[in-house]
Amino acid sequence: MLIDALNDVDMIILKEKIAETDGAAHRLEKVAALPMDERNDLTKEAFAWPDEKLFPIYSPAHALVSSVYLEGNEDVPGFVKEACEEACALFGLDVQIGSLEKVASEPEQLDASDFLLPAQRKLPVVDADTLRMSSSALEKVASMLSSEDLVVANRQLVKKAEELGEPVSDTTLSLGLYGTIDISTARSILHDRKLLTGDDSYEKLASELSGTNLYSVEKVASLVFDMLDLDEVNGFEKTAEEAILELVIPGQVSDVYSIGDEEVPTEKIASIDAEDWTDVFPRPLVSELFSEGTLDINMLKNVTDAASPQEKEAIAMFVATQQK
Repeated sequence: MLIDALNDVDMIILKEKIAETDGAAHRLEKVAALPMDERNDLTKEAFAWPDEKLFPIYSPAHALVSSVYLEGNEDVPGFVKEACEEACALFGLDVQIGSLEKVASEPEQLDASDFLLPAQRKLPVVDADTLRMSSSALEKVASMLSSEDLVVANRQLVKKAEELGEPVSDTTLSLGLYGTIDISTARSILHDRKLLTGDDSYEKLASELSGTNLYSVEKVASLVFDMLDLDEVNGFEKTAEEAILELVIPGQVSDVYSIGDEEVPTEKIASIDAEDWTDVFPRPLVSELFSEGTLDINMLKNVTDAASPQEKEAIAMFVATQQK
């Protein structure tokens, strides 16, 4: 039966399904007066069955009602029911269709930290199955989320995946701002934005960048959000998802060493041999830095912090030529 809320005249079929389906009645109570849009005005992505434009899921109410139509309906493919369940999960609704077993816990029984979007209590993650379901739902709606929600959700996804021992994609890392930004690429992107919008603020932002890469999460986030703020002011057409993926090269860099305005992953600093450090430091100091057999990062930090601007520049240049 390929009938849904948009072609069920007077909701006759819906009423019949409620009468025959256990546990569905309470769902309809939440959507007493549901306004329906014209099917032709909606994009394919608004439906659980995109190619057929059936079972709308673009709002909590539509996803809820579509789940009722799908109860016990053997005439639709399984992926349609899964898409509807994923949409319900996105909106914080605990809906299980037929024999599909997904989220068993009511959202109000979970902590805010159990959701990819904690503030809205949406996209629950309590185990590997709900992680996969919520990450799939997140992927489908990523382009519609604000930049803040997009970053929060993907950072939560990285955290939950690590806790559960599940892999994460490069896209997830980039959208969580776990990665690097190539300065020359960023300047080129900002220059193109300026040419398209005429806003000199993009060039000003580019002029504030120095070095070859941004590594720290804080500096990556600062550039990303500054650019997205300008995009919003100028009505730029790219979504937050597209803009972030355009800038951020994925990769979890958890520890960054700063030398003046330059930033280098600590692991790269640590990979430089002791003998090579004698090019910039006296041998007695190098011996002290490596007294435990490996480079004492904290001691090195104290040394570089106390250095003059010219000395810091020389150290940064040395590190840049020695990175392995």
